[in-house]
Amino acid sequence: MSRRALVLLLATGALAAAILTILPDELSPPTGRDKPREPRAVEEIESEKRIAEPRERPAATRLEGRVTFLRDGAPGAGAEVILRDREWEEIAHVVASGDGSYVMNGLAPGKRILLARGPTHPVADAPVVLREGETTRCDLALPPGVVRITGRVHTRDNRPVAGALVYTGSNPRRRSITDTEGQYSIGGIGAE
Repeated sequence: MSRRALVLLLATGALAAAILTILPDELSPPTGRDKPREPRAVEEIESEKRIAEPRERPAATRLEGRVTFLRDGAPGAGAEVILRDREWEEIAHVVASGDGSYVMNGLAPGKRILLARGPTHPVADAPVVLREGETTRCDLALPPGVVRITGRVHTRDNRPVAGALVYTGSNPRRRSITDTEGQYSIGGIGAE
């Protein structure tokens, strides 16, 4: 190595050492023998923090209504009210109260299908469009029932088929959707 290169290398090392001794304590690497640092003002620390802005939560979407009996308008107390998506997946399931009313909270917006079924009545259904942050009202009237057909839809290896649409004969109004156990119930057979 030439004498000139050696002098340049030593000068660079000396310059680096001088810079490290000039740097403030906050930027110097800790050695374990350092003196405790001076406390800094809270305002100075707060100004260095990056605070994430909180995201606005979407407003809750709500579906409410009342289930009645078509024949006399009596409340459909105890009727099952089921909300399904366009692929017939169940989104929410509630039971109508004593006056036939129901409420479903915290729903995602979109196009849905609302079903209501009573123990001796066929399914009543209606399409609904849920909008973010709004309350949608949908009342359903259960048609009269006479005879009830119940059963279970399953695969060849006896696994339940949930969400299957079951019809009676050629009348699509007499239908049911199977539950998670593959069971269905269709009432109103023989009713006008």
